[in-house]
Amino acid sequence: VLLTSSVGSVALYQNQPQILVAFLTLWAIERTEKGHPATGGLLLALAAAIKIYPVLYVVFWIAGRQYRAAFVFLLAGAFLGGLSVYLCGWPLHAQFLELLGSISRTAMLTNYSYIWESVVGALIYPEAIQSVIPHPVNPGDPALVGWHILSKSPSLTVVFHVAQLVAIASFAVAFRHSSGSQTRALLWAS
Repeated sequence: VLLTSSVGSVALYQNQPQILVAFLTLWAIERTEKGHPATGGLLLALAAAIKIYPVLYVVFWIAGRQYRAAFVFLLAGAFLGGLSVYLCGWPLHAQFLELLGSISRTAMLTNYSYIWESVVGALIYPEAIQSVIPHPVNPGDPALVGWHILSKSPSLTVVFHVAQLVAIASFAVAFRHSSGSQTRALLWAS
């Protein structure tokens, strides 16, 4: 199925972990909604160990009174994080967190991904856009198509962080007031 679209084929070609993370996240939600919160918590912890952002979904579990899933996520996440630090050492993790901070101060502009932060940033600060062309893996390979990045201004960063917090808080309130799995299904799909 992924090979039938340009987005999916690029993701597979680049071996992006997003595909696995999305699958694990959806599976975690499904397991929790079907009455298996421990399995859901474990799956979401694994997804968050690969990419950090799935940790945000725990807010919705807590708001929706899915405390067992959130607790198992916390335990499994702490175990996986501790194991990673034990096996790889703290300096590697400190460098990862530093790179994550650098990445969060930029916006990516591609034909495959349209997000408000990138669009607004490109319209307001077009002079800040920089091209990135990756080097071919093998010297004889043809030139690769690149992408653009944009260094976000502090004001743009603050505006979109506040917008993200408002969105998370709004969904948390909606999860708190949800009446059952059918209502939550609509919220998860949003």
